[in-house]
Amino acid sequence: MPSPAPTNEAERLAALRALDIVDSAPEVAYDEIAELAAQLCGCPVSYISFIDDERRWLKARYGLPAEVTDAPRENAVCTTTICGTELLVVPDLKRDPRFENSPMVSTEAILPISIAACR
Repeated sequence: MPSPAPTNEAERLAALRALDIVDSAPEVAYDEIAELAAQLCGCPVSYISFIDDERRWLKARYGLPAEVTDAPRENAVCTTTICGTELLVVPDLKRDPRFENSPMVSTEAILPISIAACR
């Protein structure tokens, strides 16, 4: 089943490709932003991700193992975010029926987590 896509998907993907950031090397500045976001939100986990046509890829992560780098797009919480037009705030992903079965949410190391993301 194809993942949901925003109405501007073609333009969004073109802009993402123009950035040439997917699969790029880690950068300290991005890691620091992820850590700061976790601290500000009081969350054990934070990450900066990019969604291409098939997967969610993490540019930076805080509170996740280094081997967590990507996931199929259909399993990504971020797919819901890019399809919306408003800030998405979920106080506890495990208690939200949209995400309770997501592999990122069901990972025992991620209990509970919150997300606040924007397009």
